[in-house]
Amino acid sequence: MAILGGYWGNGSSAGVRALNLNNSPGNSNTNIGFRLVNCAKIARYVLSTAKTSVLRAHHALIPTATVKHQNRWQRLVDDECRSQHRRRRIEVAHTYRNLYGSIISFDNLYRSYLDARKAKRYRAEVLQYTRHLESNLINLSKRLRNSAWQPGEYRIRRIYEPKARDIRIAPFEDRIVHHALCNVIGPIFEKTFIFDSYACRVGKGSHAAVRRLKSFLRKQGTEYCLSADISKFFDSINHHTILAELEWRLGDVNVLNLARLILSSYESDLELAGTRDPKGIPIGNLTSQWFANIVGNRIDAHAKYDMHLKHYLRYMDNFIVLHQDKGYLAETKLEFESLLRELLYLALNPKTSIFPVRNGVPFLGYKVYSDHVLARGENIRRGTKRLHRQMKMVAQGRMSSAQIQDSLQAWFAYLKQADTYRLRTRIAQEIPGGRYDHLI
Repeated sequence: MAILGGYWGNGSSAGVRALNLNNSPGNSNTNIGFRLVNCAKIARYVLSTAKTSVLRAHHALIPTATVKHQNRWQRLVDDECRSQHRRRRIEVAHTYRNLYGSIISFDNLYRSYLDARKAKRYRAEVLQYTRHLESNLINLSKRLRNSAWQPGEYRIRRIYEPKARDIRIAPFEDRIVHHALCNVIGPIFEKTFIFDSYACRVGKGSHAAVRRLKSFLRKQGTEYCLSADISKFFDSINHHTILAELEWRLGDVNVLNLARLILSSYESDLELAGTRDPKGIPIGNLTSQWFANIVGNRIDAHAKYDMHLKHYLRYMDNFIVLHQDKGYLAETKLEFESLLRELLYLALNPKTSIFPVRNGVPFLGYKVYSDHVLARGENIRRGTKRLHRQMKMVAQGRMSSAQIQDSLQAWFAYLKQADTYRLRTRIAQEIPGGRYDHLI
């Protein structure tokens, strides 16, 4: 058993939090040598145990755990020490300076040009920019160095799958600048992300997130699921919140000014309670994906290092928490709501819910079970209708067979992540005039 506390005559070294390091067991005040720990948390744990005994440490009556609970008690101490160590590492961040020269260098701009033109190299604006590529990149570098570059106007395209959204398409040169910025600051923030953040990261993605969720469901203590979604995430993100997160790591004023300039190119008209600051980042920009992930990392850090959630993962504005206690998940939901509202000026979507996992967990277009994954029926119906529409267009000569094959390949890539072999076989057999067995 252990004695927490010291002799009250020790002055500043007295009391239940004073575990003196220099006392031997034979000392007259009955203190024993001990290392400094979080006594408050241990006291809460000891008070919650069913079997405790009381030792008199001079004037203090301190409940202590019996031998039966000593191993659990030690693990609690070690977990708290590790948690405090992680928290200190998060709070003391390394600041990166002198980054702007790397962003505006010709090599980085050329690499960004290659990234920006992927799958778009034969479009008119790309061909026009490529015609005088070297002079255009040199001119862009000069304008960035002299703070003369300004973002252009966005083109708006509305998509309806799975729901109506406005995609804002920046001019091609602006997309080069976005890539140039993210090429340099991306690896810096990548180091701060937790393992179970899956959106817009190399080696991650939606398919990896689904596989991770499936592995979670196989473990004990995952009988209930909190499936949360942040309401209007991209339109609600506060510009000042993004800049504060950038300033936490970046000490280069020119880089921060460039990020501020990109942020100022778009502002949503969404009314949010608690703030009138500029807000919103456009769906379609590479920088928007990174800014959203950087803000989402605040949620991840709170979930992992403060709430100690073991079975937690996030994909952009969707996150999942698994636990054996439904009441615990209800309290977790309230804590997330408080964090989002007070710190990030965000809110959970009303469709956020807590449910048992035995009926499957809807996540990223799939329904995930512990031993198999199904494609959602709505997505299958939508994909089938799209395929039939494209087949009619091919028959009318308005679409080539190569285009339908590209579309079918993308859809099959989605279906292959689920147990859909029979479905893919049936779809491939229904398409006339082509062999698609290699896609199955």
